[in-house]
Amino acid sequence: RINKVYSITHNKIPVFLSSDKKAVISDSKKEPYDLVINLENHRKFFSLMKQIHSTHKVGAPFTEGPVEQNGHAVEAMMKVTLGGLAKLIPNAGPGPYLPTIVGSEFQTLKEKLSLSEKFILLHPGNSHFASKDHRSYRAWPINYWQQLARLAVDEFSTQYSIIIIGSENEKPIFDALEKDLPPDVVTLCGETNLVELIALISNTRLL
Repeated sequence: RINKVYSITHNKIPVFLSSDKKAVISDSKKEPYDLVINLENHRKFFSLMKQIHSTHKVGAPFTEGPVEQNGHAVEAMMKVTLGGLAKLIPNAGPGPYLPTIVGSEFQTLKEKLSLSEKFILLHPGNSHFASKDHRSYRAWPINYWQQLARLAVDEFSTQYSIIIIGSENEKPIFDALEKDLPPDVVTLCGETNLVELIALISNTRLL
């Protein structure tokens, strides 16, 4: 559904110094957009937004950007997006525009991974795990995950198998966890691709 992706490196530098940003503007001049939606609030995107050729522009600095308040960031972004779509389509609702994500065939995956019928997923992965910057607060401490895994086994293992999921680059988290994991817990670190992960999450009793 995406015709072209522009990768913008060093997005803080101004337009006149960025060949990536100038490429976006140049292409939009040849074939102007109907609508541009900015889902970022940072000023570093303002000059790019101002210079892109488009009939309509929503998001900062033209309209209010995503405001989370007490909601989720995705809901805030959807509100901005729908505000933009309303400029093209009267009374635009989210239904037709939300992406459809399809996982792999679950029965095949179940046989491949020898899964039980009922299972609970734990996903300790976090892109900011052990980060040295301020975002590391997003990572729940490993000892908490160890306690949660043990509690899950004690509480649910007679009815459900406990499975830990994650990608290959999250292996340091798994290595730290496995030192103290109950033997009943199944770890699938790096053993599932994206569509398989979607199927797992779609069929779990609890994530």
